[in-house]
Amino acid sequence: MRKKIISSRGFQLNGYYIPPFELYERELLGIYLENKSDSHIIYDKIVKLFCFESEYPIEINKTLDYAKHFRQNIFRQKFKPVTVGEYLNKNANPKSNLFNTIYEIDYINPKTRIETLPGNPRRLLTLSALISKSTNIIFDTIAQDSEGIKTTLDFVHENVVNQNGSAIWFSFFKDSMKTCTRHIEIEKIKN
Repeated sequence: MRKKIISSRGFQLNGYYIPPFELYERELLGIYLENKSDSHIIYDKIVKLFCFESEYPIEINKTLDYAKHFRQNIFRQKFKPVTVGEYLNKNANPKSNLFNTIYEIDYINPKTRIETLPGNPRRLLTLSALISKSTNIIFDTIAQDSEGIKTTLDFVHENVVNQNGSAIWFSFFKDSMKTCTRHIEIEKIKN
């Protein structure tokens, strides 16, 4: 029997309604959020709720880890940019099979500066680092094109869902929800 990771009876948050849902092991839950000016604010708040205990009607049986986007400060970028090897050594599990997967992309090696990577491989780098340590994740595909989104979803299916993990994917594109085990839509509450 698959374990329940998260369960929610539905709730309102900052003028949005998050409908009831459940997330089990071996599932990819897609959460569609219409791309509006305040969407990123609600997105950030929901990620925090799913990663930590909250007062909202959410039962969290296993915490999820958020796949952050890579950012470096301007000083570091100018004088000592972060390399792929440095990022992996700091953020990934070296004993994991995923530790070196990013190097399967021809032009990436340990000395490649992350700032030179386009959105798709940059996202795969951060995801593979996180998945090397956690199989219950929350992620998005911001700054990725349609081919990159497909590659990312295939990667998550193969390395999380098929490995008894679970994932929540936030998307601002409704059409892509069909690749998920199940999906919900966050709705703006009309005044």
